[in-house]
Amino acid sequence: VVGLLALRDLRHRACMLGLRDYVNKNGFKNVVLGLSGGIDSAICAALTVDALGEERLRTVMMPYRYTSKDSLKDAEDCARALGCRYDIVPISEPVEGFRHALTQLFEGTQE
Repeated sequence: VVGLLALRDLRHRACMLGLRDYVNKNGFKNVVLGLSGGIDSAICAALTVDALGEERLRTVMMPYRYTSKDSLKDAEDCARALGCRYDIVPISEPVEGFRHALTQLFEGTQE
């Protein structure tokens, strides 16, 4: 068990190092991350905070008509727990614009 914990810690450190190096070598001041309220984006947010600090992470929840209230709450709770900035940017209008623009490509298919 100790070996597995050490291996997990090494993987975590490797991910932090890779992320930190990538962000810094590319000259990015900050990172913007879509926070959905799910475990995947929560892990990415936590890893980013570990690698760069909460002051360099801005999270954005982009709700659409299928986004649940639980997802909104979970995303906000995650950002609050990590101490990073959290914004909500609804995407219904842009999504509908893309759907309209792509209508011809999907003619005859079901939604």
